[in-house]
Amino acid sequence: MCGIVAIIGNGNIENALNKIKHRGLDATKIVYSENVAVGFNRLAINDKSENGTQPFEFNNLIGAFNGEIYNADELRKEFSIETKSNSDTEIILPLFERLGSSVIHHLDGFYSGIIYDKKNKQTFLLRDYIGKKPLFFGTSNNESFIVSELKAIDFINDFQIVPKGFSELKNGKINLLENHQIPFVSKDVLKETFVEAVKKRIPKNEKQFCVFLSGGLDSSIIASIVSKYADNVIYYSLGNRDDLRFVNVLAKQLGIGNKIKNIELPKSTELPELISKVVYHTESYNPSIVSNGLATYLLSKAAHEDGIKVVLSGEGADELFCGYPIAKKINEWFEKRTELIENMHFTELRRLDLASMAHTIEIRCPFLDKKVYSVSNDCKAEDLINDFQGKQILRNAFKDDLPSEIAERKKMSFDVGSGIRKMVVEYLTQNGKTEKEQLKEIWYKHYENSLSDNFYFHSYPTFDKAVEKRGISHKANELEKVESLLLREFETVPFHNIFMLNNKKIVASELGGTCSDKVLHFKKVLSDNGISSKLHSAFINGVECHRILTIELDNQRYFVDVGSGWASPKLFPSFKPTEYSVYGMTFKTELSNDNLLLFHKGNDEFKLMTTIPLTAKDEDRILLDIENRFDNKNIYPFHNSLRFSKVIGNEFYFLKGNRLRIYSESQIVEKTLSLKETYNLITCKFNFNLTDLNIDYIA
Repeated sequence: MCGIVAIIGNGNIENALNKIKHRGLDATKIVYSENVAVGFNRLAINDKSENGTQPFEFNNLIGAFNGEIYNADELRKEFSIETKSNSDTEIILPLFERLGSSVIHHLDGFYSGIIYDKKNKQTFLLRDYIGKKPLFFGTSNNESFIVSELKAIDFINDFQIVPKGFSELKNGKINLLENHQIPFVSKDVLKETFVEAVKKRIPKNEKQFCVFLSGGLDSSIIASIVSKYADNVIYYSLGNRDDLRFVNVLAKQLGIGNKIKNIELPKSTELPELISKVVYHTESYNPSIVSNGLATYLLSKAAHEDGIKVVLSGEGADELFCGYPIAKKINEWFEKRTELIENMHFTELRRLDLASMAHTIEIRCPFLDKKVYSVSNDCKAEDLINDFQGKQILRNAFKDDLPSEIAERKKMSFDVGSGIRKMVVEYLTQNGKTEKEQLKEIWYKHYENSLSDNFYFHSYPTFDKAVEKRGISHKANELEKVESLLLREFETVPFHNIFMLNNKKIVASELGGTCSDKVLHFKKVLSDNGISSKLHSAFINGVECHRILTIELDNQRYFVDVGSGWASPKLFPSFKPTEYSVYGMTFKTELSNDNLLLFHKGNDEFKLMTTIPLTAKDEDRILLDIENRFDNKNIYPFHNSLRFSKVIGNEFYFLKGNRLRIYSESQIVEKTLSLKETYNLITCKFNFNLTDLNIDYIA
């Protein structure tokens, strides 16, 4: 893992190498040949001796390669190649002399590089099948250049991304000579194939390496495998929000709790400098690349400070196995897979490489193994997508190795789960500009303005429109997102106390249940959608028996009351009184001493419904209260008669014993039901299965 600079002409190669010195701090070397200079900054991993320093020379060939060849030893034996070092990339030049451009079909790994033939004055360029390692060709004044990062060159006339495959540079143009051949591997051997992909990426000669662990499906699968085959590993996580909770769940199951290292989010005062550095290193003013790049940058910085050189990451799973929820129609979602994979080399892989190499960190990605990619190509849409959730084949293959809540965890962007995106969006939009506008101004401080319209610096084709929408309206969107989920909850999951009436302990069930069941279920719904929440307790009729949630938006706290039995699909701010009407009912709050008082009015006067203390009770205490709520010693307001409620269309149905009230904007209708009518209402209107449950509590 290193940095490449080649200058064709009389350019200052020393200056260019110095600008990307961060890509390799162990050695710098330049080889000259007439009008060509090839330079290299080295990050030594395999053979750390001087013999492994590049550029390599072999007969008439000069070569510089950035990457890792996992089958180097096998190729040495197969082709009887002798090398001066144990460096894996040294085999490329003798292989090229024998095989020509088809050398790329024999290399198992990730790489980019240059081969210069001194005798024939030919220049060749090569990149792996996915484009994991960057490489550019361009012109600067009267010189041409080939570089790992564009920032190496002071002034750029024009440039292009070197294509994946094997190319020749001739008369200032890149001609693709050979594209990659992908071997067929059946989806039936996904698990074995992926386990091998992880094992081959565990470094053999490093004192320690690390895994970037988000608590999502992809990195958790890697951690579950690594934990079986290596002990010299640290697992780095970032932030203190949803991701950390899942990391702790995984750590407990895998027994790696003593190897977890959590990296705290930056302080708000640190953001301006950090964002500027990430824009510089990623060479981008795309909001998604920058916010996710900041997360990668912070983790890589921590790894570098701990003396780490090699990291394993879950990158690539979302693209290969349809992890991003792009469309509602499965075929449309599946079709986007090709576009995402094709663009990875200048979207996510560009972000991953540049943000990590800023701290001289080599990131290895088992999901981008060529055989794993081949497995993904054997998958059909139905193998990958089910019930609006992607990566199904991965979930099924590794469900026995992971906690169930991680195996079924919905996709959450790295920057969202860690909490980074919220910080970045709020900082960039505080002056009324969009994220992209503000980032472009920062970008101008580092790069030539004339280059700014080039797609490489700002584009993420699949998600550009979505990224634009998240911008200045982020705060409002998050509030609207919670309220939209809240309304969906009232429409799909009934409130009721029927489990309590039947002495059944159902906790956090999607079937709903008492306020505790509803609240725990909705807390998970919020978490699955990238929103952090905390449990809070409240009083009904002077008894602390009610549970609600709190969320933080723009450093302000809001209460979420999903389990009161009444449809209150808006948030209640803790810092000011509010009032609104819905379904012919009105809710209002008042601040009184250290409490928020919540009132409800149907068709008459306001009645105090809930008293919410502004000071939160400890979450563990609330969970203990929930666990013991079925104890007969505990007083519960609706312990002895049936309660059922749900939003149906534009109406709110509320069943109290055998009395049904239907609330709407125009009227409130009240009916008295027989036991049979009650049964039919619950099963037909509320879509609730009453098997083995008694509803004879209609007093």
